[in-house]
Amino acid sequence: MPSSSRYRCLIRLLRIGLLFIVALAFARPVFAQVGVGFSLDLVEVWIRGKVSAEREWNRDLSKSGIAFQMTPEIEAKLRELGAGDDWIRVLRQATYNPPHETKIKRSYSRAELRPLYFGSIGRVTPYVGLLKMHETGGQVQNQFFNSNRGATILTSTPLPQLTTTYGVMVGYVPVALDIEAQFHHDLLLLNLGVQYSPFIPIGATKLRVITSVKPFLGMTRQVLAHFPQQSLDTTEPVVDMLNYTYGCDFGAGLAYHWRPGHWVFAEIDYRFTGTFSRSLRAPEASDITSGFPWSSWSARGTVVRFGIGF
Repeated sequence: MPSSSRYRCLIRLLRIGLLFIVALAFARPVFAQVGVGFSLDLVEVWIRGKVSAEREWNRDLSKSGIAFQMTPEIEAKLRELGAGDDWIRVLRQATYNPPHETKIKRSYSRAELRPLYFGSIGRVTPYVGLLKMHETGGQVQNQFFNSNRGATILTSTPLPQLTTTYGVMVGYVPVALDIEAQFHHDLLLLNLGVQYSPFIPIGATKLRVITSVKPFLGMTRQVLAHFPQQSLDTTEPVVDMLNYTYGCDFGAGLAYHWRPGHWVFAEIDYRFTGTFSRSLRAPEASDITSGFPWSSWSARGTVVRFGIGF
């Protein structure tokens, strides 16, 4: 299949995937059924977790009310747990909607626990990654190349056994746009992906399990040769290969939310990546896009990421 056809096919698949992920993101979960009030023990969990009273009023309490009456004894108990005047005010304003039957609730839904973990639906997460990948194609070793600057030998710089990447995720509900870069001697990696990670809390512990999938498109630049710089050169003259890449990460990890909307996390991802198009560039010459005597660049391995979110 020609590279242009592969590129168009890949773009179509990426668009379908993005539409599906965006649909999941905007399918906003229902926090509570209108007419069924929130229980006292859940409100206590929110107060201990420093959840914003104004946020819960606007999002949930003004619609569903509470399943208990605000007696002086309950108010005193809530103040001991850390409730301020803002919480007491919204609880007094909330409609009293008692349950139809009395039962002991032993667990909370993910929708009920979400305020304990996230202060808003948006999130920004910068991170540092440790990349350990093995190149499975695209290595260039001692290839003779005749250019307008003279003959040279092309040799690629391999991926180091362990290198550092830097990135940031900008998200909405469970979906995030992920931008990642890695800089190494004569080797540059740049990836742009869309990560989907569902909300999986471990009860009210403020610990959250991370499972994620991230398809991405990117670019890998391999500098294969250097020429002496001449007086008219504005940049260093080199021969380089631009590999336009695709790939996917599958990750798992753990996050700790010390307060709503603030967390630290560690995650390990398995990654594979390949090339759908490439171009060899040399000084004072047209780009070469076919006829290479070496395979397309590809790699697979693991990425361990550490970051902080807010």
